[in-house]
Amino acid sequence: MRYVTAVYYPASGEAFQAWGQVLADTDGVTREYIHRVELHDDGTVAALVSVRGDVAAAETALRECSSVHDVAVQNPEDGGALAYLHHDTNPRAAAMLRARRQTCVVMDHPIVVRESGAFEVTYLGTDAAFAETFGEVPDFDVPFDVLETGEYTPCRRDAFDCLTDRQEDVVATAVELGYYQNPREATQEDVADALGCSPGTVGEHLRKAEERVFSQFLTD
Repeated sequence: MRYVTAVYYPASGEAFQAWGQVLADTDGVTREYIHRVELHDDGTVAALVSVRGDVAAAETALRECSSVHDVAVQNPEDGGALAYLHHDTNPRAAAMLRARRQTCVVMDHPIVVRESGAFEVTYLGTDAAFAETFGEVPDFDVPFDVLETGEYTPCRRDAFDCLTDRQEDVVATAVELGYYQNPREATQEDVADALGCSPGTVGEHLRKAEERVFSQFLTD
């Protein structure tokens, strides 16, 4: 199995979609990943995205975006959240999504959203699938670069195998102290004291660990 990682650049502004530009224009908000994107028969799109920073400001901006029909924000804690969006799209983006459905390659989620608004996307398939795809996909006049390509090495599917040793230590300590209990029995400060590090370091490790684990359940 082969992979190809490409970066697509917005033709104008800092986003491919109106909601993305709204977030780019909102102070204190960073777009991180698109975990899922689905084109509906009526031409609208449903997407699951992650954002960092001022989550309340991000949710307000999304609800005020004229192209967004529905918004739901999950777990707005520790500066990050997952947001479900149902939104209108533009003809170019819709055409790209339709073309992707007609190819023989699969998209490996999540899509990385760069600070500039560019999308970093990895595709998986056989040599024959990629050859057929490159022969069929039309030119959408979207600037892109191929970052790398090669033989794909899948990670093990145990949910926690994707964590670094340090992330696993932090998560294990958090679980032991009751950080994930409801109601919560420990704070990030408690976890930090047990590990001998700062609360900020604990928060960063937990965020990255949660993101890695959850992403496995949101990919194809």
